[in-house]
Parts: sequence; C-alpha cells; structure tokens
Amino acid sequence: MPSFNAFALEAALARLKQYRLNGIVDLQMSGNFVSKQVPSAGTVVPCGSTIRLNIGTLY
Repeated sequence: MPSFNAFALEAALARLKQYRLNGIVDLQMSGNFVSKQVPSAGTVVPCGSTIRLNIGTLY
C-alpha cells in the first residue's frame, strides 16, 4: 500500500482504482487533501480491499 497523504482526493481515488482498491471517505473536514489513510502506507492488502481516507487541508 503506497502513501496517499497530501494527494488531492480525486487523484487518490484514481490511483486506488489503478491498484484495484476501493477508496471511501471516512472523514471530511475543510480541504481536499488526504490527511490520513487506513490501512497505513506499507501495509499489504489484497486486491478489492477498501481503503478509508480522511480528507482535510495540508497545513
């Protein structure tokens, strides 16, 4: 699993699709960038897994 931190939401979802993974927004605050992902970067997940993204600002 790569890191999607600081990706714009649309870019993260497109990249997840390339990896044959499903992305859902778990928490969205103001902003449009990935601030957290579950499972975290470096975790091995099977194709078709759901990845939860928290969306917020970069700073």
